[in-house]
Amino acid sequence: MRKRPLANLLYHIGKLENLLINQRLSSINLRMTHAHALRYIQKHPGCIQKEVAEYLFYQPASFTNVVKLLEKSR
Repeated sequence: MRKRPLANLLYHIGKLENLLINQRLSSINLRMTHAHALRYIQKHPGCIQKEVAEYLFYQPASFTNVVKLLEKSR
């Protein structure tokens, strides 16, 4: 098997970046899903919950729990 040091380095940088982002989001009681939902809503004013759910690959009924947690963290 061929070693791929650059690919390995980029993989670890990505993991560290995700860790940092999750730590920062956690400090304000948010999760990555919440951040993605808020970003979608910001870019698509007037969108409905079903659209956000579909964008994030959630079933609309399951996304209701995400919305409830997001409302709680306000």
